Amino acid sequence: MIWISSHVGILENVVPETFVSFHSGRSSWGNYSQINPISIGIEIVNFGHNEIDDSWDPFFQEQIRIVGLTVTRMVNQYKVLPHNIVGHSDIAPNRKTDPGVMFPWGQLYKDYGIGAWLDSDEMNETVIIAKYRPSTPCPRIPDQKLFVNYLGIYGYNITDEVQAIKAFKAHFTANQKPELYNQNVTHLEMYWIWALVAKYLH
Repeated sequence: MIWISSHVGILENVVPETFVSFHSGRSSWGNYSQINPISIGIEIVNFGHNEIDDSWDPFFQEQIRIVGLTVTRMVNQYKVLPHNIVGHSDIAPNRKTDPGVMFPWGQLYKDYGIGAWLDSDEMNETVIIAKYRPSTPCPRIPDQKLFVNYLGIYGYNITDEVQAIKAFKAHFTANQKPELYNQNVTHLEMYWIWALVAKYLH
C-alpha cells in the first residue's frame, strides 16, 4: 500500500490508478464511508480562496482541458456514474472547500460530457417530469430541512448541514458565481437538487 495523497497531479501521474491513494481523507459519499479504496483522486494546482480580499483563484483552460480528457478516459474505463464525479468539498464538506466555486463543473459537462449537470431545457419542471418521472413533486418554497434531506439522498454527508449546503452550491448553483456562495437555500437550490435526484437517481 502506498501512502500518497492522489493518483493524478495535473500535469503528472503520482500513484498508479490500481493502487489505493489517500487523497480523500475522512470522507463519505452515498452509502460509502471509505472513499479512498473506491475512487481516483486528481489534484489541480490552484490557490483556492483568498480570505484577505474574499476572491477565488481561477483555473487555467489548459488545466480544465487535461482534466476533461483524463476524466473522460477514466469514466469510459471504469464505468463511473455521472453523479459520482465529485470534488473534495462534496465528499468532505465539513473539512474541505476545494475545488471551490470557480472550478467549471458545467463546462466539463458541456464540453466533455462528464459529471452531473442540468441541460438548458432541464431548467423547466415540465421537462424533468416528462424525461425522468420524479417520485416527488417539485418543491414550491425554499425549505432547508427538505433540501438537506435531498442532499442526503443525492450522496452528501449532511452531518454539518451548513457546510453540505455550501458544498452543493459551490458545485452547482453558485458555480462561477462567488457572490452566491453562502448557506442560503433559495428556490434555485430546491429546483436543482430535486431535478438532479430525478435525473441521476431515478
